[in-house]
Amino acid sequence: MSNADTSSLLAEKLPSRGTSQIRQNDILQQTSSYPIETKTELKEGLDKINHSPLLSRHFRDRDNARTLAEEMAGTELPQRAYRVLVVANKLGCYFKPNHYESVVHRLASSKQWAFIPLLVSLGKKQCGRTSARLMDWRTRAFVESFQYAQLENILKDYENENIKPTSRTYHLLISGHLRNHNLVLAKQCMQSMIEAGHHVDASTHSVIVSVYRSLGPNIDVQTQALDVLHELDRQAATIVLNSVIQQRLDVQDLDGAIRYVKRFYQLSPLSADTQTQSPVVAGENPSVQIPPPTPPHSTSSSPSCYPDATTFSIFIKHMAQRHDLAGALQMLEHMVSAHIKPDPGTVATLVQVYCATDHHDYATTMVAKLCKSHDISIFLFSLLGLRCTSTLPINITEVPATVEIFNSLMHSLLRYRGLNGARIVLRVMRVNGIRPNESTIEVLMNYLDKVEHARPRELVRVLRHLSYASIQPTLRHVHIILRSILRREKFLLQGSGWNVTAAKLSSRRQDKSHYPTGRISDSLLDFDPLAGIQVPRHLRYHSLLRPLLLSLSRRRIRGDRATFALRMKHEAVSKTDLETAKEVFRFMVARGLRPNEYHYAALMEGYAQQGDLESAEDVMHSAAQAGVRPNVVMYTILIVGLARQGKPELAMRMFQSMISAAIRPDVPSIDAVTSAYFAVGAYRLARQLLVELWSHIRPFPKELRRVPLKELARIFRSYHETSSDESLKTLTKHAWSGYGFDIGRGLMKGGGRGDCELQGSPTWAGLQIQTDGVSK
Repeated sequence: MSNADTSSLLAEKLPSRGTSQIRQNDILQQTSSYPIETKTELKEGLDKINHSPLLSRHFRDRDNARTLAEEMAGTELPQRAYRVLVVANKLGCYFKPNHYESVVHRLASSKQWAFIPLLVSLGKKQCGRTSARLMDWRTRAFVESFQYAQLENILKDYENENIKPTSRTYHLLISGHLRNHNLVLAKQCMQSMIEAGHHVDASTHSVIVSVYRSLGPNIDVQTQALDVLHELDRQAATIVLNSVIQQRLDVQDLDGAIRYVKRFYQLSPLSADTQTQSPVVAGENPSVQIPPPTPPHSTSSSPSCYPDATTFSIFIKHMAQRHDLAGALQMLEHMVSAHIKPDPGTVATLVQVYCATDHHDYATTMVAKLCKSHDISIFLFSLLGLRCTSTLPINITEVPATVEIFNSLMHSLLRYRGLNGARIVLRVMRVNGIRPNESTIEVLMNYLDKVEHARPRELVRVLRHLSYASIQPTLRHVHIILRSILRREKFLLQGSGWNVTAAKLSSRRQDKSHYPTGRISDSLLDFDPLAGIQVPRHLRYHSLLRPLLLSLSRRRIRGDRATFALRMKHEAVSKTDLETAKEVFRFMVARGLRPNEYHYAALMEGYAQQGDLESAEDVMHSAAQAGVRPNVVMYTILIVGLARQGKPELAMRMFQSMISAAIRPDVPSIDAVTSAYFAVGAYRLARQLLVELWSHIRPFPKELRRVPLKELARIFRSYHETSSDESLKTLTKHAWSGYGFDIGRGLMKGGGRGDCELQGSPTWAGLQIQTDGVSK
């Protein structure tokens, strides 16, 4: 977008202050067209302003200059705000710290965190002093932009400025250290806060629980936050409950999530008349009675806090993952009935659920309605064969278009239209002045790795091409590249397909697997930022990743749970070193990171590969005791292990145990149990079994009745990309039925007559049990 186009858009937002709309455009076009990178260019710009009465009026008046800087901060080129303040100061405007605070606030509202430290430094230079608010904004900017190295000595910066850190300052630091998975520094910061005279109060617990998600669910942290819930204001209490609900859903504890929904309202039981008059809302369970919402001023309730748009978005996203459109729309209806306005997060989750249920037209309609260039956006979407509908289930006219919404749409359209869908979304973003962020790059890289099977070199090239000054590589970006490298190394070591398993059991087949020396990643003593993984120099992987790793290291970014899971799988499976894998597990737990299904599955796969299926099954039981529910991946690991031992009957029995545990099979699990019969030469039984189990994924095509087993297996494996969609659709009714408490009703009313206390939610058994469980 040209400077003139941006200026035209900004002119609509500027106050007139006695000038016409045309003159406002002139001001913006002229001020955004000249750079000030050199002293000569700055002098030319100042001369231009001095000879223009209109420009002088806006640059020599302090309030006008601040207003102009605020508007510039909200554009796609926020660095113009810095230029405006520099020029205005050169022309005699002497600002106070509060003037910079308003501009910084606008930058924060636009999430332009990278420019805030620069603007705070400019304020100090021009004013000769700074303020506590500016210093706190600077601290938060470091947190939001992953500049964790800046946090280590930031309290000395406050001391040098003769500013006493407030409890908000310490809360920002604690939040930053927890986001960086650094419990040690978080505890040290909390101790410093106490020594400075700030007590650990309800707001402290609120901050901790709201950012603890990246470390994994912690019952103690959640309990402490819930115990002081009554001491918080309504907004903070809502944030706490939303965080706890999200963390319960992260571990598939729907019972626990619903239980916490009830905490939003403290209600007296509903009367029989109210229940009789309750309308029936269509959805997964048509018999659910939805009572009318109770307004905040009603005498029938004494609310401690109210759900907000984020609360509903959490559950809508949960339903999107299960492809439950009816349930999501029912939840949306509850939200509208509760008079809660949607926010960008609501629209982003609705885009997900529409695309997940193949209603892409509704998704693009929602996004197009938010765009300033509405007609152009509709035209671009039409290039993908998408049409805009006339009606939507919710009014979104007041919702701003954000990069979060476009990222959600891109993630969905990539699966629907491939890279062409991503190109269209990026074009629509550019037309509407929305700049990509770190998540945009992550979405694209994930698709290239998982679907297009891009090589690591290509992923690095994409990351470098899309990164620029305000977007630096993140650990999640590097994780995608590392995952691709390790997957290729595993293939070099073990190969893939039924023939590999059969070759180990047959005297007529030749096992050609060997260890490719010099082509497998090694280990380091330093666990940050890649959990101790050292990529090989083969294919120049080491030199390709060096700049990215250097960027992470300079910012003191520490390894996360996903990176530790990769390291454990690499040690246990690729290097067959289970002892080291368990040491990595214990080190991760000692850091305060809670293991999930990926960490336990890595250990299980290591044991299964060595033929110790009893220990692999013990790990799965230990995971269940620690609150990690066994899933289809864990059972598939056991089935594959039995197939490698030439025990198809036991593999089938394990498959049936999985079904009995109410775990729906997917393509890899069915492929694994079929391969067990193929490996021992029972080809006819393998084909018969594959045909019989085919219906777990989708109906068996009649035209494939005479297709050979090899071709049949190839077609069946092609369903893997969409099999999870189909299985989740089928599981939805089972997942949501049987609950005596309706979620939407709970968010509106908190429950009444007929609500039941839900039992059986898993709890964490503690770090000691988790560590002992994998030491067998």
